[in-house]
Amino acid sequence: MKKFTLILSCLIIAGYVYTQQPVILNFETHSILPGADNNMVLCQYAEPGNGGSGILWDFSALKATSDFTGFVNNDSKAKTTGYFSSANTVLEEFNNRFYLRISSDKTEQIGYASANNSVIVTYDQPFVKMVFPFTMNDRYDGVFSGTMKIGQSEFPINGFYEVAADGYGKLVLPGNVTVDNALRVKTSKTYNVQLNDLTQHVEINTYRWYGCCNRYPLLVLTSVKTSAGSSTYTEFQAAYNNAVNVALPLTEQYKNNTRFTVYPNPADGIVTVDYSVTSPCKVIIDLYDNSGRKVKNLLNNKLETGNYNLIFNTDNDQLAPGFYFIRADFGGTVRKESIIISE
Repeated sequence: MKKFTLILSCLIIAGYVYTQQPVILNFETHSILPGADNNMVLCQYAEPGNGGSGILWDFSALKATSDFTGFVNNDSKAKTTGYFSSANTVLEEFNNRFYLRISSDKTEQIGYASANNSVIVTYDQPFVKMVFPFTMNDRYDGVFSGTMKIGQSEFPINGFYEVAADGYGKLVLPGNVTVDNALRVKTSKTYNVQLNDLTQHVEINTYRWYGCCNRYPLLVLTSVKTSAGSSTYTEFQAAYNNAVNVALPLTEQYKNNTRFTVYPNPADGIVTVDYSVTSPCKVIIDLYDNSGRKVKNLLNNKLETGNYNLIFNTDNDQLAPGFYFIRADFGGTVRKESIIISE
């Protein structure tokens, strides 16, 4: 009986493994999409663990530090005048802007700009962030090159990248949220920058875990090692998604005629948000600063079909001058407008 039970158990395990299929990243379901912002939780870093098939990655003990939102805009929201004319998407994270050229078969990064444009990187040979479709055991590599502008000085930048789907299995996130058949994608990126007489060497390793039903990664772990002369230091960054297994929004959802305008812009004092609701739904309107931090909730109500306006005063909220975003969620359809608060 024991031998029979053992054989039966092995067959069950083999059948379980056989039926597990890793996620396939497709343009329609996993590409970066303007209007679909990326809400995550920043957390302490942890080692990424091993790759392979049928892996259990347990990150349930990760300690959250703060919330974070990566804003995804089309090129009309760009703030780096005269650069990156071929970009059709801009990803804003921590006041930094990543300029992307996205097509149905790949996503390329063609440039980067820091918050105040003190550092601008222009790629003449882009870095390919992702190709579609992409799944377990897929990989590609390449070289990138361009110019890094710091102030009025320009320096050449040259590097190599490799992107590989190196594992799939069960991912456990904080709160014991589990995701089966998660796909892990490792991106390794190295580059050199010649800063006058000093060569700076940078190595970036990023691990991203994807699920079937979230457009963006469920977990991101990044290490950045920088060497210059005899000095070497390493920085770490980590974030996870706390809204797992949400049905993917269709691209067509963003092609709606919902009215959403903000004025005056720039503003100093009274700000008016005009919007329309095309069908009864819950409407949430939030104000974010340029780093992705939510400053204030402006509205959270269920509304009937109709035209509405919302008024708030920047002086009452003591908002510092700078760039802000007003994000409206109309029952799952997201609209967003930038606004400048002047002195």
